[in-house]
Amino acid sequence: MKKKQEITDVKKIEERAEKTAKGKTASVIAKIVIANVINVILLGAIFLLLSNMSEVAEKVKELKGAHLLARETSDVAIIKGDLDRVQDKVDRLSELYIDENGFGHFVEEITALRADGTIIEVSFPGSESAVSGAASKGVPVIVVFSGSREAVNASLERVLDLPFLLTPELVEIEGDASALTLKFGATILTNESFKN
Repeated sequence: MKKKQEITDVKKIEERAEKTAKGKTASVIAKIVIANVINVILLGAIFLLLSNMSEVAEKVKELKGAHLLARETSDVAIIKGDLDRVQDKVDRLSELYIDENGFGHFVEEITALRADGTIIEVSFPGSESAVSGAASKGVPVIVVFSGSREAVNASLERVLDLPFLLTPELVEIEGDASALTLKFGATILTNESFKN
């Protein structure tokens, strides 16, 4: 009986092994089929992308060109705006450099300021600057002020507020607060058309 039971046990084990092998085989086959289906789908997607690659590359190239053009256009606009602002400043400064007519206007203005009595002398010492070795180009002028400190300061401010570019080169002060004498030497900057 033992032998019969052993044979039955061996048959049962073999049957279980067959069932297990069939289940594993079906599972492995299902996995292989799924992997192959995924591979086919991926290959189709790759071929689809490769067939459209030249169109995509062309679109990228167009967009990049449009972006560069837009950036350069905005850069040009910014630079043009900066140039316009700088040109405005140059124009305003150029107006302050005098020509022969502007020199006549300066003489009229300084003569009008002499009316208050604080400016006692105005001289133009020639084509050399008021101080030897000065780097400024223009017409030298020496203005001598006399009066109280407040009156001299007020007259000097009016001279410096005139619409001309003056480069101070000489300042000599004598006296005290109640009787002050100030010798102010400067160069009136001239433009290229000014002839000495």
